[in-house]
Amino acid sequence: MIRITLALFLFITLSSVASPLKAEAKFPSGKGEIVPGVKVLDEEQQAYALSLITTFQLLTKQPIHSFDDDTDIEKINFFYASGEGYIVNQRVSISALPLFGKETQAKISKLSTNSEVCYVQDFSFQDGRQITVAIHNEDNDFSEDIFRCLIAGLWNYSFGNFDEVDGINWRNSFQKLLRLDGS
Repeated sequence: MIRITLALFLFITLSSVASPLKAEAKFPSGKGEIVPGVKVLDEEQQAYALSLITTFQLLTKQPIHSFDDDTDIEKINFFYASGEGYIVNQRVSISALPLFGKETQAKISKLSTNSEVCYVQDFSFQDGRQITVAIHNEDNDFSEDIFRCLIAGLWNYSFGNFDEVDGINWRNSFQKLLRLDGS
């Protein structure tokens, strides 16, 4: 009887401590679990970007949300796009924003990016939704800018700022992101 009680106690205790996923993760930014939308023109690079996002979700104890044609666009709270011509004359191109309505596309594309490489910004909507948008302009120089921009977007989503993000070595910042426990 004591063995059964002890075994049941250990099972309940370990189950509650070792639960791999939480319904609502909270980050220092105050945001909850990430529901990503991703549009990368290069299929191989898209696979890499999705792998990094999935790793982020998994190791920060979140449900794995993957983007596909059945994803409810209204639930997306993180959007990442990478492609040639996605930032032109320091403005986000409408072609980088296919998931958004015309009004939102116009709002985003009017803002200065102050960069020709990467743009990360949070947007709030009248219905209370918030979304972090990260856009990378691919210039085919084979640099790791695609990953730098993605990680900068995830960093901003998680912390609500760019303090301490490593803009040169994105791997350092990604490692720090993976150490977040999502609570």
